[in-house]
Amino acid sequence: SASEAVTETAPDPSNLSVVSSTESFFVQFDLPTSPLLASISIKKYAATTEAAADNEAAATTIYTGIRDFFAYAVPASDTSKYHKFWVSSNTRT
Repeated sequence: SASEAVTETAPDPSNLSVVSSTESFFVQFDLPTSPLLASISIKKYAATTEAAADNEAAATTIYTGIRDFFAYAVPASDTSKYHKFWVSSNTRT
């Protein structure tokens, strides 16, 4: 028997769109068609300025799964903040 490390990764989702309302964000995208795709992760960060919201290192994961959409309910404490979302693929190991 033998083993070999996987060097390829699943492509990230495409055609990301975010539709907002006063209480939620609806994040949708096209899933990649790759046998290497294990799941999708969505991260979110909220800040008081648009520039400060661009902080992926401080973002928290709000969803991991295989759907092509996610509805994020905005907590009352964050309704006046800017929100940014990152959507990425997780590759099978």
